[in-house]
Amino acid sequence: GRSGSRGAPLRDCKCITMEEGAGSAARILDGPAAVRYIRARKALNYFKFRLRLKGLVLYFCFFITKFVHYNLETDWIYAAETVNLFRRAMDRQEGINANEDPWCDKKLQRSTHTGEACWWSFMESKNTDDLLMFLTGRITVFAGHMKKVCPECDVSIAAVGLSLESLSLEKFACADFDSVKGSNYYPPRDCRVADSVWSANPRADLAPCCENETLVQASMIVMAHAVTEGQQVWTTGLPSDLSVQSYQETWKKFIGRQLDAEDSLAQLVISRGQRMAGINFKAKKMNWEWSPGSVTVTKTYWSRRYDIPGTLNWLKVFALLFAILSGIHYLIECFAMYMSSRADVVKWAQRPLTWLTLASYVFPIVAAIQDSAVNAVAWTVMVAASEVVMLARLFFEAEVIPPCRILLKTMRLASGPLATLSGVLFVFIILLAGICGMLFGPFRYSDVGGAIMDVVGQFSTGPVIDSQADRFSPVASKLVYFLILFVLYLTLSQVFITILMDSFEAAREDKTEHELAQALPEGYVQVPVPASQHWLQHSIVGWLTYYLPDYKTTSFQLARALIAAIGAAEAADPGLVRAPVLLTEEQLKEPLASVSSGAGGSAGLLVHFAAELAAVPPTQPAGAQPSPAAAPGVPPPPAVAGQAGRSAGNQADRLAELQAEVWDLSLAADLPIPFSGLQELSKATLERLACRLRSRGGRPACAKSWSL
Repeated sequence: GRSGSRGAPLRDCKCITMEEGAGSAARILDGPAAVRYIRARKALNYFKFRLRLKGLVLYFCFFITKFVHYNLETDWIYAAETVNLFRRAMDRQEGINANEDPWCDKKLQRSTHTGEACWWSFMESKNTDDLLMFLTGRITVFAGHMKKVCPECDVSIAAVGLSLESLSLEKFACADFDSVKGSNYYPPRDCRVADSVWSANPRADLAPCCENETLVQASMIVMAHAVTEGQQVWTTGLPSDLSVQSYQETWKKFIGRQLDAEDSLAQLVISRGQRMAGINFKAKKMNWEWSPGSVTVTKTYWSRRYDIPGTLNWLKVFALLFAILSGIHYLIECFAMYMSSRADVVKWAQRPLTWLTLASYVFPIVAAIQDSAVNAVAWTVMVAASEVVMLARLFFEAEVIPPCRILLKTMRLASGPLATLSGVLFVFIILLAGICGMLFGPFRYSDVGGAIMDVVGQFSTGPVIDSQADRFSPVASKLVYFLILFVLYLTLSQVFITILMDSFEAAREDKTEHELAQALPEGYVQVPVPASQHWLQHSIVGWLTYYLPDYKTTSFQLARALIAAIGAAEAADPGLVRAPVLLTEEQLKEPLASVSSGAGGSAGLLVHFAAELAAVPPTQPAGAQPSPAAAPGVPPPPAVAGQAGRSAGNQADRLAELQAEVWDLSLAADLPIPFSGLQELSKATLERLACRLRSRGGRPACAKSWSL
């Protein structure tokens, strides 16, 4: 026993054993008024997970719908087979390839050795005379060869490179399928009727089919005349002389106009059941100041299908629906987590992810608007760019998946060092490209871009000694080789990899800290969640909507309230940053009220994310290690978290005061506990005993808290 100097008179009591005293303490702590705390970080992480997972699902539906739509519409796999048929048809042309016979003469278009007809590929065109030969000869006989390879294929030759939706028959030199401007329907034509009508009245706003080589050549002349002179009707009837010499000036004007407009010389379209593959033949002037008539030529391919308009339209509808739902959800998520004040809104608007999100919606819209305004090749590039932007956004949305979260964290941590390295790398690449250009440019590179790309390739795959460069200057080629080897490949490229590896390790450590911040502090236990008979219905409602029946509010309201409450706790005690935060129901009243959430929110949180102090441990023998709750550094509840930094001497005084108070309160409550037993109990257990004994005596349960 002890005197009543601590505030309670000494009472007569029977002697009790330590086991009986411990049992009395356990009965005190197991009463109905046990204090429960809400695991704030754990709850916030759960609601963030729900919001982000829902955002990922909605955006993934939008992404996959557009991905399927674009792949169906571009029809690139089927078009590859069509292009192979095109190559076979080109190989069937009469005569020999000029590359196979050195005696082929371009003026005679024959071999001076064998007398056979020669033909040149479009990609071997060097000047306007070669372009004239291609337009008046090779392309006009292509349709006949195509019919031999693919009898059911429909062919057309257009004078412009725009998409088919913007072309009528006026823009075609010949067409085996009908084309109406603004329509995506291209049925086969009755070629017998079409050819007879056109031959009787040659007009540029009409077109014959492509199988009759004579009509195709005549239509090409009419089309060129209409483009250069603006004359739609050929008043003299069907041209009788189709030789190049007769209309050479017309063809030169046509080629010059197409070169000035940077438009296609011709666009060849092959249709297999309205599944199109097209080839654009383009040319560009090259150094006409010094070499008049010289050109560089390019050939680009595109593909598109028009046989399933209903399916494509339904995919567009679903894509629009998921885009709207995804956009609305993104705004709701941002409102819940990033827009607590005007400063937060400004900060949110400056995030790169915000602009990436905006671009992921804008790019597909622009591609849809520009569909008929640009050529098919440009539209395909726009579609591919849209897919790349949408894929980047999908990767950021997948942050809810742990492996993706680590990769994204790695990229964020590495972005600063990589930006610095990229600046240094850019300077070295430009300088080395200039050095390589000065040494080997006249025969190795045609422009600055080629030199830069060559150095970039050597940075990523390692340098090589070019045989031509070695013949030009053996010493210089080896010096450049070792310079690129040591500076770019063995140093800067390895620094690049090292930055990524270090950032990856830091991201893994950050993941561990994030998990620890959500864990229970030592001395606390999770309160079991009671079973619910309506969990399935509540889960369906919660995932299909934002309303959570168990909480009587929405997930974004709870997330917003928890963010505010955790922020207030961290402001009051900076030691809680990246540490577990336990909040009482009282501490959540104001944050929940600020988001118009009633008492159901805090009640639901206490049911699903409750924690309480651990039960009184069995009596420990003398000299045993203290319980985990008494270990230094254990974060107490936020209400008392600010008192955690005391000296060792003050800790001993507080512990003695706490033991004395519990002793006096236990005597007053007729629940005597041996004082020697109190010395064996941990600080956390003594706190709980004091709270419970004060409540039994009619005093506030935890009017005074203790912390070491």
